[in-house]
Amino acid sequence: MTPPSNVFGYDQPVKGCFEGQVYFLPEGTSKLPTDWESMQSQSVLYACEWDIPPRDWQQGFPEVKDRVEWFAIRYHGSFAVQDAGKYRFHLSSDDGAKLYIDGKLVIDNDGQHYVQSRKGHIELQPGDHEMVLEYYQGPRYFINLQLWVKPPSGPEGLFSVR
Repeated sequence: MTPPSNVFGYDQPVKGCFEGQVYFLPEGTSKLPTDWESMQSQSVLYACEWDIPPRDWQQGFPEVKDRVEWFAIRYHGSFAVQDAGKYRFHLSSDDGAKLYIDGKLVIDNDGQHYVQSRKGHIELQPGDHEMVLEYYQGPRYFINLQLWVKPPSGPEGLFSVR
């Protein structure tokens, strides 16, 4: 599969990948939203992994080409693991991001900031697990969203559901 033209995801569903709802934020927002239910989604993306190194971004989203700052994306989906044990996650973002697995906050990298990384871990049993990745972009100039995982036995690698 060719990479998406939009760095935040494909504009059409990809089987087994995460759905991302795009929301507009008021200028000056300093943290991720806490009440997603009251917000109106402006666009939808589909991501199988997140590997957006720090870079300039002027592209906008499907159906919303002129929005390059003051937005949030809330990705939701599931992934499967084969082995029980401690899974270590590493999240890099500019600006804020949070990672939840099975409803538990695993990494909190929220706030308006330049590229910043945080790590967290969670014990997982074999099977499917729900995941939510929240991201927000404040002022323009740079974006960054990368997520890696280190399984109980094995090296750290880019998180992917492909």
